[in-house]
Amino acid sequence: MQDVLLASMAAIRQVLIYCGILMGLVLVLAAVLVLLRRRFHRARLDRDQMDPAGFSIGQLEDLRRSGQISGEEFSTLRRTALRLDALSKREDTSVMENEPGADENRAH
Repeated sequence: MQDVLLASMAAIRQVLIYCGILMGLVLVLAAVLVLLRRRFHRARLDRDQMDPAGFSIGQLEDLRRSGQISGEEFSTLRRTALRLDALSKREDTSVMENEPGADENRAH
């Protein structure tokens, strides 16, 4: 009777050891998957945030303020960068009031 009890306790101990090893492997695998997901998700976000036109709205505003592009060019490029042309055909009224040379006209 005692031999059977010892054998069953040894079997239970082996099962617990294998369950512990299995749980450890599952935790390690989960950690690896989380790290890989974060890495690829971050790379996808970086890729999605890149503007296919190759410029930012801030850079366009700087070009407009310096007089290198007109207000109309700014509006067209801004709508293209924000993909507003595809969303609606309404006139763009969000152009900033501060056109190049507008300060000079106000001073007179």
